[in-house]
Amino acid sequence: QRALTDGGISWGTYEDPLGYHCNAHANNLVLLAEDAKDHNETFLAPLDLDMSFTEDNFVLSYYTLDGKNVKKSEKKDSDKWALYLKQEVTGFMKTLAGDMESSTGVTNIAPIPREMLPLKTALRDVMLRAFWDAYSKKKAVYPADPKLRKPAYALLKMALIMTSNNIA
Repeated sequence: QRALTDGGISWGTYEDPLGYHCNAHANNLVLLAEDAKDHNETFLAPLDLDMSFTEDNFVLSYYTLDGKNVKKSEKKDSDKWALYLKQEVTGFMKTLAGDMESSTGVTNIAPIPREMLPLKTALRDVMLRAFWDAYSKKKAVYPADPKLRKPAYALLKMALIMTSNNIA
């Protein structure tokens, strides 16, 4: 997310007559190969960039009523661009936190035993904090431990296998 923002790229957040659309959600990520080079110690990379755009090609469309006709107009709007980028980060964080209302692309329906719910919450808290620290370019509160990379990768693979039948 930080790389997209720093590159002046929206993942695909915009508003049209149907409402807000945002590609920044947790199931639009791919698990990188375990031996991926130049991965910056990350496990994931963004997918679904078909609706992404830059500020240079961002045009705000809006609609007005002209008598009985609906008139479509367009303009450049830096404030709206900045708002969309903020919404993108916030929306992404919401899906990481398990908010099922923030995206139609994330179902959050994988069954989990009741006694595992506190662990699920703790893992989400740590994940959100790590995301925010990285996005904000802050020193990590929970720095990565190189000794845990291999087991963490195995855990991610297992999660993908366990949720492979979930359709968003």
